[in-house]
Amino acid sequence: MEPQKDTLRTTFKNLLRTYDDVSDNIVRNEYLEAVCRYAEVYLKTNAIGTSFYYIFELKSKTIVHASGKTKQVLEIESEELLGKSFMTAVKYFSIPTLCKLIRSINQYYQYLKKIPSEHYIRIRGSAYYPIKTPAGVRKFILQQNIPIVSNAKGQIMYTLNLFTDITHLDNECKFKAFLLDESDENESKIVPFSGDENSILFFNIISVAEQRVLEYVAKGLSSKEIADKLFLSVHTINNHKKNILKKTGMKSILGVIVKMKSEGWFSVADMN
Repeated sequence: MEPQKDTLRTTFKNLLRTYDDVSDNIVRNEYLEAVCRYAEVYLKTNAIGTSFYYIFELKSKTIVHASGKTKQVLEIESEELLGKSFMTAVKYFSIPTLCKLIRSINQYYQYLKKIPSEHYIRIRGSAYYPIKTPAGVRKFILQQNIPIVSNAKGQIMYTLNLFTDITHLDNECKFKAFLLDESDENESKIVPFSGDENSILFFNIISVAEQRVLEYVAKGLSSKEIADKLFLSVHTINNHKKNILKKTGMKSILGVIVKMKSEGWFSVADMN
C-alpha cells in the first residue's frame, strides 16, 4: 500500500473510533424531519456563496439527507450523496488535504467531549479546503459542521454539514480549520485546529487524569494547588507530569501545553 493511502486509512480509523465514542447507540429517525427543517432555514440564511447541505448520521456514519445546489457545487445530484461517508461523497484535491480534514474533524469532536451537550448547537466547526469536481475543476469549499441532535447523555445522533463554494472569494485558499464556540453568551471564542500529522495521537496518548492536570497547569496552578483541587498527593501530580513528558517526548510541561493550545485543547483564557 502507498504510504499516503496507509496514513489516510489509519487517520480515518481514528475518526471512526471517535464517532463510536460520541454517537448515540440508538438512532431516533423521528428527529430527522425536524433536523431537515432546521437545515433548510440555515441554508437560506447563508449569503456567502452557492451552497448545499447534508445531514450526517453518526451511528451509521453515512449521509441520510441532502438538499441544495449540489449539482452546481459538486456537479452531482443530491441523491448521489445518500448512504455515503463524507470521504466518498466529495472528491478531495489530495490525500494530504483529506488527512488534514479528518484530523481536524477528530479534534473538533474531542473538543465537544469536554463541554456540556446543551451547548453543542452553539459550536460550529469550519474548514476551508480545495476539492476537485468530476470534470476536474478545482474549487474551494467552506464546510461548516453543527451537532444538532443529541440525547440526554450528550451522545450525538445527527450533524448538519453546510458546504459553500467560496472560489469566488479566494482562489488560492490554503487549508484552514477552526471552530466558533458561542456557548458563552458574553464572549465568542475561535479555536484553531492544526490538522497536524500527530495531532490525534498526541491528544489520545494522554490519559484523562493527565489531561486534567494539564488543564490546571495551563491556568497557572502549582503542583500543590492541583493536588488540592483533585484531592491527590503532590507526588501523584508530579508523576502525572513525568508520564506526560515521557509519552509526548517533550522536554517541558509548558511545551506540551503550548502544543495542545495550538491544536485547540486550551483557550487563550486558560493560558493567562
